[in-house]
Amino acid sequence: MSFACCGSYRQCSREGMCVSTHDHRDECDYQRKLAKGLNFFKGKDLYLEIKGRMFHIGKRSDYHRDTRPLNQQEREDLKGQFKDGSILWHEGMLLEKCVDEKFSDTDRAVCRVFLSIGQEKYNIHNYNGRAVTEKTAFTIRDFLRKYGIGAAVEYVGTKVSKAVVPQEKTEPKIPETRKKIEVRIVPKAVPMVGKQISFDEFLGGMMVS
Repeated sequence: MSFACCGSYRQCSREGMCVSTHDHRDECDYQRKLAKGLNFFKGKDLYLEIKGRMFHIGKRSDYHRDTRPLNQQEREDLKGQFKDGSILWHEGMLLEKCVDEKFSDTDRAVCRVFLSIGQEKYNIHNYNGRAVTEKTAFTIRDFLRKYGIGAAVEYVGTKVSKAVVPQEKTEPKIPETRKKIEVRIVPKAVPMVGKQISFDEFLGGMMVS
């Protein structure tokens, strides 16, 4: 299935037929968004731009600390907190700034940033609503704290997926060699059996005639 831009950023077409009349803020890139698994016709969401990357921000629920989309009034209230321009926000994605998180078995994407402004609480994830690595989470936290916004890193899983056991260096084993040893068996001495003589007989035998 292929989609082509119909020449207006207000609508996209498929084989010349309009599929949307909504203003998507210069985002007539339906096919690219589908490739990223994004719902193009999803309602407006709020995104923060930090260090050239897009991060999704949503309302933190009291139930299991889940994240739900901001309604219109909540979006306006939050945008009012960033009206000085210190923190850039967007109500639509800029795909060139949507970066997939890179992770490994020893550095998994298991973090989100917990944000508190006044009495309101928010969660920040990657642009696609997924968790980020510890390094990215601390980058977001430090950036927001620089502007006086209370932020903290929250772990939603374990950083390491499996135990990593360092391999110990061992000396190479020398093959064991066996030598044949010649064993000589000495025959058991045969006791001498004789007649016991008396002392007189002994002296008599020593006399030379």
